Amino acid sequence: MSVSFLAAAGAAAVAAVITAILVGRFARLPRPDQAAWACAAAGLTVALAAQALGYHQGFNAAAFLFTWIWALVKFRFSPLYPSRGDREQR
Repeated sequence: MSVSFLAAAGAAAVAAVITAILVGRFARLPRPDQAAWACAAAGLTVALAAQALGYHQGFNAAAFLFTWIWALVKFRFSPLYPSRGDREQR
């Protein structure tokens, strides 16, 4: 196991504990700010878990760079919105 995977998995575990604490606070004291904090922590937990899963499956800096460049090229040379002719064909 790589150090990156262990760091991401540890951070995801800590974020999950923090999310559970915040959800518990929201259950006791349902206020909008508590809900916002719980949602933000849940989003961070999901992102860190996805990062840990990526490291576990072998996603490294080179793969990230390739994916990033591929996305730039794809969205640079493809239209953001279909042209009028494309919509009429559907």
